[in-house]
Amino acid sequence: MNVNNPIKNSRRMSPWMIVYPLFIYFGICQILNMILPVLVQIDEVKRLGINNIVAFLVLYIVFIRPLKKENGLFTAEPFLDASEQKSLFFTHITGHSVRGICVAIALMSAAGIAFNNVLAMIEVKELSESYQMVEQAFYAADLMWELLVLGIVTPLVEDVLYRYLIFFHLKKSQGTIGAVCLTAVIFGVMHFNIVQAIYASALGMLLGALMAYYDDIRVPVVGHMAANLIVLLRSETGLLEFLSSEKNYYIPVTVVLLVLILAVSLVLFKKLAKNCADK
Repeated sequence: MNVNNPIKNSRRMSPWMIVYPLFIYFGICQILNMILPVLVQIDEVKRLGINNIVAFLVLYIVFIRPLKKENGLFTAEPFLDASEQKSLFFTHITGHSVRGICVAIALMSAAGIAFNNVLAMIEVKELSESYQMVEQAFYAADLMWELLVLGIVTPLVEDVLYRYLIFFHLKKSQGTIGAVCLTAVIFGVMHFNIVQAIYASALGMLLGALMAYYDDIRVPVVGHMAANLIVLLRSETGLLEFLSSEKNYYIPVTVVLLVLILAVSLVLFKKLAKNCADK
């Protein structure tokens, strides 16, 4: 019985529940950023990987499986409601989720290509010195570590933070569509530079819609991984070189991808609006 749990199911606490997980995540990352260089010499990508793994474990313990002392013993009590818990990784995967994962891979791979093409065409990357520093640091690492950390670990942790913890608490006070939009904006702003803010907000809108419609965190996680991996492989290995900006069909392909992304997004949001109206 959760008698003294003022956070759960409380609309008044919704703003705090957005700040709280963000504070824990970025606080842990900042502490590790100060400690790790003193202990060991590692590059930015490996340090990001350690930060994310430690932050994920803390977020899991604090929010997903918090410990409650009962009769002298510590027992796991889910922080989120049962309806929200079923969206976790360790549950039976349904056909609906499998279809969602397939849609997510295709949609987010296309988004990773198209959104980066647009950013390159409008030359916004040159406007952000902080983004250039981040890009230089991350792309200087070994490809294997880039794929592991930036392509696998980071999407997993970010989606648990934004598309799971923050999304569900915003959903209680702002509704499904509001939660999708606000989560995307928060996701973008927390990247702290204009280039990644634009890119992450657009990506976050799609990931949030996937989470909201398929109600399974595995769907946006896999989609996010697909987007990051396709961007990394394209940048580091020459994959999809036929889509380089020097080719005549660079702009037409980008336009076609954007139209397809828009069409799928409209279908998702239309279904979400219908689901909300039916409830």
